[in-house]
Amino acid sequence: MHHVPKKDMGSKRDKLQMWMDIKATMKPPPIFSPWDEKDEAKLDDLRKMQIKLEDTALGHQTTIEQLKVNASINKMDLNELSALEEKVQRAKRIKLDLGTETKISANNPIDRDKKFKSSGCKASDDEVEGAA
Repeated sequence: MHHVPKKDMGSKRDKLQMWMDIKATMKPPPIFSPWDEKDEAKLDDLRKMQIKLEDTALGHQTTIEQLKVNASINKMDLNELSALEEKVQRAKRIKLDLGTETKISANNPIDRDKKFKSSGCKASDDEVEGAA
C-alpha cells in the first residue's frame, strides 16, 4: 500500500519498524482509481485475444524439448536407434488398437514390463511398481 517491497521486509521487528516509520511520516497511501468502463473494455479485449500455444511459455518449452529429442536421436548409436524405433512402433500399435491418442509413459504397465525385461532385470511386480 505504501510501496514497501515485501521481499525486503525481514523479521517481525523490521516490519514493525517500517510500520512505525510509515505512521510517523503521516504519508497517505497511494491514490487508486476505481474500476471503470475503460478498465472493463481492456479486460474484454484481453478475454477475446487469441493466444497461440507457441507464443506461451509452454509452447516455448515444448519446442525446446523437441530440439532435445532431435539432439538425442542424433547422438544415438545403431542399437539405441533400433530400440527407439521398436518403442515408437509399439506406441503406434497401442494407439491404433485403442483408437485414441493416449500417452505412453513409465506408468503404463506395458512400458514398465518391457523396460525391465529388455534391461535383463528380473523383478517382481512389487519391485516394478516401486521403481516406476
